Amino acid sequence: MMKMTRWLLLILLTLFQDSFVRLGTLLGLAAGYGSLQVIGGEPWINMSAYGFIGWGVGAYLGHHRSGKTPESRPPKLKVHQGGR
Repeated sequence: MMKMTRWLLLILLTLFQDSFVRLGTLLGLAAGYGSLQVIGGEPWINMSAYGFIGWGVGAYLGHHRSGKTPESRPPKLKVHQGGR
């Protein structure tokens, strides 16, 4: 039982390590809960579907924004033209 709990905790921490992913998942869960009055259906199904969509959007935004940080930009190429 302890090994399974540790495995589940490791997966959860791996999936939700980015702030964009956490925020997207929470917004997706909230949207799924709010859609119960509009769409209807089962609460668990709506919340899990919208939470998964929010997780995907958060993962995309986190990956897209990570390439824009100053540390990950390639250095500017400096060409030495000789001379004095």
